[in-house]
Amino acid sequence: MSAMIGKHLVVKAFPKLIKELNKRIEDNKENLIYYMLFLRISPLLPNWFINVSAPIVGIPYSYFLFATLFGLMPANILHVKTGLMLKEINSIGFNIKNFLLLFCLAFAALIPTLFKKQISNYK
Repeated sequence: MSAMIGKHLVVKAFPKLIKELNKRIEDNKENLIYYMLFLRISPLLPNWFINVSAPIVGIPYSYFLFATLFGLMPANILHVKTGLMLKEINSIGFNIKNFLLLFCLAFAALIPTLFKKQISNYK
C-alpha cells in the first residue's frame, strides 16, 4: 500500500532515512532475512518506519512477513511480561536484564551473516 499510495510522501518526508535504509538493504541483500530480523528485534529503527518503507526499498513481502512475525515476538513477550509486572508493582525502576536480553536476541539474528562472511573469506 505504501509503495503505491504513499511512496512520494514517505520519500519526501524522510529522504535521508530512505536512502540510508536502501543502502543497508543493498549491502545485506544476501542476508536480507537475518538483517530484517535484526531490524525487527532491535529497537534501533522504529517499526512504523520499517512498515512504510519496506515496499519502497524493495524488501520482498515474504521476508517482511517472516521478520515481522518472528522478529516482533520477543518484544511482544517482554511487553506482556512488563504489563504483568506493572500489575504488581511495588517500586519504580529500570530492568537492565530485559533490555540486555532484547539486544542479545537482536544480535543473535546477525550470527548467520557473520559465519557466512567468515566462510566466504576462508574459501
